[in-house]
Amino acid sequence: MNLDDLAQYKELDLAHLGDELDAFPSRFFNAFIEGCKCPLFDPSFIRVIVFLGSGEDALAGELLASLINLEIKVPVVVITEDILPAWVSGDQVLVMALFDGDSNETLLAGFSQAAERNCSRIAVCMGEDWFQDEIEDGLTYWNLRSQGEHKTRTVEWIGYLLGAFSHIGFLDLSITAAKNIFQRLKAQAESIQRSVPISENPAKRMSGQLVGRQVAVFGAGYMLPVAKSWCFRLNRMAKTWAQAQPVPYSCFSSLDGIYFPESTLSHLMALFIKSANDHSANHNLIDLTRKLMMMEGINTDFYLSSGTSPLECILTALQFGDYLAYYLAIANGIDPASGGAVDELIHNLGRLKKS
Repeated sequence: MNLDDLAQYKELDLAHLGDELDAFPSRFFNAFIEGCKCPLFDPSFIRVIVFLGSGEDALAGELLASLINLEIKVPVVVITEDILPAWVSGDQVLVMALFDGDSNETLLAGFSQAAERNCSRIAVCMGEDWFQDEIEDGLTYWNLRSQGEHKTRTVEWIGYLLGAFSHIGFLDLSITAAKNIFQRLKAQAESIQRSVPISENPAKRMSGQLVGRQVAVFGAGYMLPVAKSWCFRLNRMAKTWAQAQPVPYSCFSSLDGIYFPESTLSHLMALFIKSANDHSANHNLIDLTRKLMMMEGINTDFYLSSGTSPLECILTALQFGDYLAYYLAIANGIDPASGGAVDELIHNLGRLKKS
């Protein structure tokens, strides 16, 4: 598959997902501005923030938590289970449920428990207003109109909630700062868009290395949720097996599993996401781990996220990962927006509910 042949994109990308990726910078900024319009409330009494989510919503929550925990003194945690921990109780705990427009029994169960325990609650919905019929009067409800498909919405969750948290007073992120991030994202997009030839396009080149290989994506600190996002995209868009590995833990465990079976080693690819803000110890671990893997015949590569702040590093890495998965889908000869086994699973779960 020739990734420089623009006709291939028109043939395979029936949902125009590539256009959504090109709009990544504006989708972030527009969502941030929308978040700045959310209803105000007094955050001074809040002692813990809990994100409830599943799938990509939970992933967005993890990314936000990794960011926000670096900026504010209020701890932020993500819960994906239907039974809340015992400490989630009282009005000083703010429980924010992240809904993507599809009803989720686990999420609804956790949100109901939060009500029974007298927690402060906010329902945040992206997409249709289906949830409005299920909430009681007086509950704070935020709704974001998505500009893209489910497979590319993470950037909008992040932009919207960063805008909301800044508007409320949890964070100090100005519109000017958001514009600067927009400009950085736009600059990266211009270097990895479809029209940029593979000789000058690092996302296209990296995707070529992933063809026919199983992928492990390594990330440290706030880059670990980014690694999970890359895997989510590679799974859902490119229909490729990919799993996230935490640094430094995986460096002291997974490395002992790189010897057998020998016949499969050349079909593995280890990707390492690095940030200029990473601790030097993690950089050293990643470099030494890559070297040991390559000595055993495992393919490796790395992405160094650009940016002067953790937020810029996270967003540029997310953007690159979206393009990476998109190009791999095209290289695999499939529509990046097409359904797969996950859609079949959801269909079968729906049948079970009706039976």
